[in-house]
Amino acid sequence: MDENNNTPQRELTEEEKLNPVSSGAVEWHDPLDKPKFEDDRPTGKLALISVILGIAGICMACALPAGTLLGTAGLICGIVSRVRHENAKKLRTAGIVLSAVALIIVLLMLVLGKVLDNGGVNINDYYQSFESSVGI
Repeated sequence: MDENNNTPQRELTEEEKLNPVSSGAVEWHDPLDKPKFEDDRPTGKLALISVILGIAGICMACALPAGTLLGTAGLICGIVSRVRHENAKKLRTAGIVLSAVALIIVLLMLVLGKVLDNGGVNINDYYQSFESSVGI
């Protein structure tokens, strides 16, 4: 009797002993195959990385290259997490939103930097012109 099935085993013929898989005596399974379960989806690591990169992108929005890089990487991780159907739906949505906010802040910083750029004149130039006009 087999220990797993509690069914009697029959004796194999000589042909089945020589080639048990092709004769149909035993069923062959690839030992590297993982068992497939209904809920065998990725765990949500990319979604968590997306949230972390989105928060870091918001914090680093003042440094435009770093904010752009972190926001873009977070957005890509969130989208890949969504495509892979990871379990963490709320986490990946939060990561996508935070990364998009980081990129929007970087864009606003770029626009405000160009709008408020006064041609290279800084506060020291204003101070020196004030000194010369007052006669100090």
